[in-house]
Amino acid sequence: MYTVSFDANGGSGSMESVKVEADTEYTLPECGFTAPMGKVFVKWDLGKAGDKITVNADTILIAEWKSKVNVADIFDDIQGDEWFVPYVQFVYDNGVMSGKGRMFDPNGKIRREEITQIIYSHAGKPELSANDKNPFTDVKDNQWFCKGIVWCYKNSIVGGVGNNRFGVGQNVKRQDLVLMLYKYAQTLGLKSLNNVDENAYIGYKDTKQVDSYAIPAMNWAITNGLIGGKGTPGAPKSELRLDPKGNATRAEGATIIMQFMSEE
Repeated sequence: MYTVSFDANGGSGSMESVKVEADTEYTLPECGFTAPMGKVFVKWDLGKAGDKITVNADTILIAEWKSKVNVADIFDDIQGDEWFVPYVQFVYDNGVMSGKGRMFDPNGKIRREEITQIIYSHAGKPELSANDKNPFTDVKDNQWFCKGIVWCYKNSIVGGVGNNRFGVGQNVKRQDLVLMLYKYAQTLGLKSLNNVDENAYIGYKDTKQVDSYAIPAMNWAITNGLIGGKGTPGAPKSELRLDPKGNATRAEGATIIMQFMSEE
């Protein structure tokens, strides 16, 4: 047996050491330390939370931090008091969404290639093998989103839109954003896939607008708080809209991504 212990590296709090059988895989945990002032957790020195390492000696995992930057200070289109600021801050701090120069464009529509890149970033940007070929004619191998699209396609998280095209530049409907995350959750084997309310989508003002292919994903997302109805806060379900065919904004995408990462 070997001991895996944790070094806060300037943070505070404590994490209990764990015993691990020799030469077995150990999944790096979420950080349980409190970050130093003005810092956010990035990863352990041996990998990010969720990665697996083989333990063949006593091991100390050292927390790595980075300076926290207020998104209102770096994006000219965020004032700091908007409803979406905590969600944008979270995805920015965790390196899964960034801006477009000095703009975050919270009300702009999120596109298909952006979602695949977000998922790919969350997965740790795994290396692709020589056999992982780009099957889409509208995706060039040197484009920033190519690897994310190929990885998501390889893992059955996303497909094309027909005629060997991925649909670069196309906006993402709310139900399709949820579907991509649902398929990603399946590749991760998340516990949130269990005990889903199969009738969660029923009773909203626009329930009938949810396409049949998206119903399982919508039920999962509603059950786990990734998505809810639009309308007056506190209004009954029958007065709220899921807006499944509405194009998701970048602010909505940040919100759903934060909820997804919080449910892991």
